[in-house]
Order: sequence, then C-alpha cells, then structure tokens
Amino acid sequence: MTRLDQPVQTGMFANGPDLMLRNPDVSAGRWHRARARRALQLPTVLAALTAMGLVVVAVVDHDLHDRALYLVVGVLVLAACGLLGGWQAVRALTHHDHQPDKPCPLDRDRGAFFYRSQDFDAITAATVRSLLVKLHELHGTRAWIDPEVLRRAHELVWQALCWADRTSAVRALADELAATPTSDDMLGRLAAWTRRVMATLDDNLARVAVDLDGCLVLTRAWENQLQQRDLADRADRTLRALPTFTDLRGLHTATEALQRTTFTYITAARDVVGAGSFPWEPSGIGRTR
Repeated sequence: MTRLDQPVQTGMFANGPDLMLRNPDVSAGRWHRARARRALQLPTVLAALTAMGLVVVAVVDHDLHDRALYLVVGVLVLAACGLLGGWQAVRALTHHDHQPDKPCPLDRDRGAFFYRSQDFDAITAATVRSLLVKLHELHGTRAWIDPEVLRRAHELVWQALCWADRTSAVRALADELAATPTSDDMLGRLAAWTRRVMATLDDNLARVAVDLDGCLVLTRAWENQLQQRDLADRADRTLRALPTFTDLRGLHTATEALQRTTFTYITAARDVVGAGSFPWEPSGIGRTR
C-alpha cells in the first residue's frame, strides 16, 4: 500500500512513469475517501450486488443442487469484487495510466492532490525532479529525524512547486513576447522585464534545491559519524570478547602438560606389555629386555 508518510512517489501515467509529490494539505481521511471511491467503482459495485443476490437466492432456494451452485458462484464473485476493490484502492494514488481526456478525481485538478514533474515546462521540470529526488531521500531512510523537520521540508517543497506552477503563465507570455517581432519600445521593455522575472524565479527555485541539498549533506555527514561510531563500538565489543594472551598461554601450557601425561601413560603401558617402540622412535628404544 502507498505510504502516506512518504510524500514522493513514482506514479504510472499514460506517457510513462513520473515522480509525483503529494499535497501536504490533503488530510489522511481525504486520501482514504479517495481510495474508497476508487475501490467502489460502478462495475465493481454492480458485480458485488449481483453476487449478493445470488447468495440470497441460494439461501431461499429449496433445490439443493441450485442452492450449492448459486452459493459457490455468489461467494466467488464477492471475493473477486473484494480483491479488485482492494487492488484499485492500493493503486489509487500512483496509477493514473488512463487517457488524458478521462482523468480520475485525483488528477482532474492539477495540484489538488499532487504535482508531477511533467506538470511543468522543460526548464522548471529538471529542478522539480531534483527537488523531489532530494525530498524522497530525506524522508526515505532517516527515521531518526524529527518528524516536524520532515513535515516542514515537505511543505516548503510543495510551496516551491505551487509558485513554479503559477509562473507557467508568465513563462508562456515571455516566450510569446520573445517570438513576436515588434518595433514597439513598450513591448520590448515588457519582454525584457518578463525575461528578468523568469530568470529571478528560476534562480530562487534553484536556490531551494541547493538549500535542500545542504540538508542532505548534513544528514549524510551525521549518519556517517553514527556509522563510524557504531563500527568502533562493535569492534571494541568484538575484541573484548576474544581470549587474552594470558588465557591462550595458559591453554597452551595445559595442553603441553596433557601431552606429557599422555606420553608417560602410553610408554608405561607399552613397556608393560612389551609392544616395542613406535615407528618414529629410534631403533632400540622401547624394547623389552
């Protein structure tokens, strides 16, 4: 199931996968209602009602064979409707591979529930994708960060995307003014002014990405320190668990004594029974007199 605590998701659209950012102002209850609407689509509801009707008929029917048939079919259809509805609910946020002229309630109004990187022009989309990738990393593996910090990062990136969306009309106007040949000084000044405005907006959006990258640099550095400290602690515990050199020397001394005791016992037994010398002993040693 799509995690509502992860604001950045990879959505499936008719023109392929794309990064999308969830609207932080949409409550969890509203998301759940949107999932419920996706699960309770008209064909699924009609099929479920038909299956329930078959179950009712199976209960009141007196023919044992027909009752079993209606009951089995009704239960199977109900189960299929439940699985289909659950599958649709899970896909509600991230799957929008329907045709553009047939939007679902979630993407009918751009920005109401989410933004995707392709909602923006080519110049802005690259910065938007960079913001979303950084925000995804910030949320993805850093459970130790204060949730308020993560929430604030989500809100600020969303605000940046809202401002970028509002500038699309200005960018279109700037492009139109630039493509219009004119000798009117006022239009020329207006075209230059819109270009400066767009350059300023693009620069500030890029600054937001730089600042968010600074947050990632800090978190990565802290995690690296935590990892190094954990590695040092584990190395210390592992080395402390090893036997000391004194213990090893004592063990060696004990095994040497065991070897001498064993040799004394075996050679005494050999001499008693007159078994002769061992193969590695010089000739004549160990012979019974």
